Amino acid sequence: MTNNDSFSQLWQQQHTNKVDVAALKRQWKGTRIKQWLYFVLDLASTLVIPVLTYILYPKLSRFELAWFVALGLLCLVLLVYLIWLRRYSLGFGKDMLNLTSYQQLLCAQYQQNIKIARLSKLSTWSMPLIMLSFWGLSFVTQDLEPEAAMRKLKFIVIWSAVLMPVIWIWAHRREQKFIKALASLDAAQH
Repeated sequence: MTNNDSFSQLWQQQHTNKVDVAALKRQWKGTRIKQWLYFVLDLASTLVIPVLTYILYPKLSRFELAWFVALGLLCLVLLVYLIWLRRYSLGFGKDMLNLTSYQQLLCAQYQQNIKIARLSKLSTWSMPLIMLSFWGLSFVTQDLEPEAAMRKLKFIVIWSAVLMPVIWIWAHRREQKFIKALASLDAAQH
């Protein structure tokens, strides 16, 4: 009996970490708001392609029209993927039924945010390549005159040299931020 009493006393002396549920709730609410804003931004940027296609339709060659349709489909696929990655904070999916605590929801969304940041980093070098391919093929198919091709090439080079590193740095910092936040939440869980 004394053995059980000593275990009981030892158990009662154990230090436990109290989780601040109110802070986690606020953090989750902030994450949800941000993810909804990102979703609206993603949706708006995806709608640019069909709007541009509609506006420019009379001026587009067959090649350009096909390229715009292909780019629009790629953007739509990426939008669906981003929605899937944000499903926890957007409130979609059966996965939320399995994740009961705010801490688990935050961990799951942070894992998805890391993937989103990596996708953003990938886009910083793939978007200039896509644009160069489009204008290069337009030049080869003679849909684009040499002067226009040079203007657009200069635009791509300047745009890529100025904007893409900024986006890459932003995405890299977000990736590191979520890796640290995920490690912190994982440590608090265990």
